[in-house]
Parts: sequence; C-alpha cells; structure tokens
Amino acid sequence: MIRILVADDNKGFCTMIETYVQRDETLEFVGVVHDGTQVLEAIAEHSPDVLLLDLVMPNRDGLEVLEDLAAAGGHRPKVMIMSAFGQDELVARATELGVNYYLMKPFSLSTLIKRIHQVAALNMAENGTNGKLYQQFYERISFYFGRIGVPPHYKGYRYLTEAVLLVCTDNSWLTGVTKHLYPEVGRRFSTSAGQVERAIRHALEMTWEKGNITEIERLFHYSAEIGKGKPTNSSFIAKMADIVYMDIQGASHAVPRRRLGQ
Repeated sequence: MIRILVADDNKGFCTMIETYVQRDETLEFVGVVHDGTQVLEAIAEHSPDVLLLDLVMPNRDGLEVLEDLAAAGGHRPKVMIMSAFGQDELVARATELGVNYYLMKPFSLSTLIKRIHQVAALNMAENGTNGKLYQQFYERISFYFGRIGVPPHYKGYRYLTEAVLLVCTDNSWLTGVTKHLYPEVGRRFSTSAGQVERAIRHALEMTWEKGNITEIERLFHYSAEIGKGKPTNSSFIAKMADIVYMDIQGASHAVPRRRLGQ
C-alpha cells in the first residue's frame, strides 16, 4: 500500500482527492492538513510514502514546509507539489529542496493517481527494487485478475496481488508460503497471516464459482477440469507469478531470473 498524506488548505479539493484515492486498492489515504505548521507533525504521526503538498497554505507555505522537512531529518516521504504557480524560480527552488514531482493545477485526478504511482516507484528503486519493473508486474497482475474475474472488492484481491508481486520479485517466497509469505503480506496490511490465507481462499472460491471460466481454463487448465475444483492458494500464486514473470521477460530480455530486489 502506498500511504498518501495531503497538505492543502482547500478542504473541498482534499475531499475530492481522498474519495478518488480510496478507489485505488494500492493506495491508502492516511491524513490531511490544511495549515503549513501541521505538516511535519502529520508526517511523524502517519509515516506517509507520498506527500501531496500545495505551495500556498496558511502560516507556512509549501517552500517553508520543504525547508523544515530538509532540516528535520527522520522519515522523509516523496513529495509532489500541487500548485497553480509554475514560475521557473519556484520550480527551481522546490527542486533544490528535494521535490520529486511538480504538478500544475488544474489537473485530472486520474493524472494525479498515475503520478503518485510513478513517484512511489522511486522509493522501490531506492530500496533496491526496480520500480519500473515492479509497476509492470503490478499492471500485468491486475490485467490477468480482471480477465479471470478475481473480485476486486474482496480483501483477498489485495492480498493476492501483494503475494504474487513478492513471488515475481523473489520466488524463494514459495518455499515458505504459510510461515513466511502470508505473514509478510499480513505485515504490509496490518493483519494476521491467518486472515490473509482465509481471504485469499475466499477470493479464489468466488473466482472459480463466478469468474470467467473460459479464461480460467486457458490459464489454469490443469486445475479447472471438472472434479478438480480450484487450485490451492499456493499453486495459484505460483502459477500466476510464473505467467506474469514470463510476460514481462518476453517484453524485455533484461529481466533477471528472480531475486529482482537484489
């Protein structure tokens, strides 16, 4: 989950962003502040991955907030400026202070979501994971889940997505699905390994019951035959990760054979 904090004095605009962000299963709206003096405290409290920051706010403007952030140390999120002002000197100063993206108002909320994912990918790259490749994996997983009919409103959808992403980047997770993979997914969503396992099982049961049987048979022919029922959680994760991995490898021969995070 990409944790989003918004700092903007336009309350109606912040509400619009919150509503739109909540439609994306990979994003979590963790808070909003309307005063520049409150930003650092909110960052310390919520540990966001991405800060959406307006330049014009009461008491301390966006540039002053960036100066405070640079001096404070500690957790520093990626920062996206949202502003109606695009003078060269403002953009240059914001860049000097470590802004990762400068988004000019007005903009569409769909564009904002795309830019959030791009900026968040910088964290993955800096932490040793190829952000662009990670995003490709995510997009292919979403594509296949849509094709076979994994219900996106189920918690198991999110847990499955994270589990397949982990296996795509390091297939050693498959050697300990119950002891290692489920607990790691649970840690990322603040829930238990048991809850992860049950939610994934329920999502797969609904997929095999109400999903696109033609696509299921095409991708999982060995487990979609009459009498065999749905695959186990671990076999589904392994098969989907392999399908996605081979897709990406076919598109780019530069993909190393696993442990992509190293």
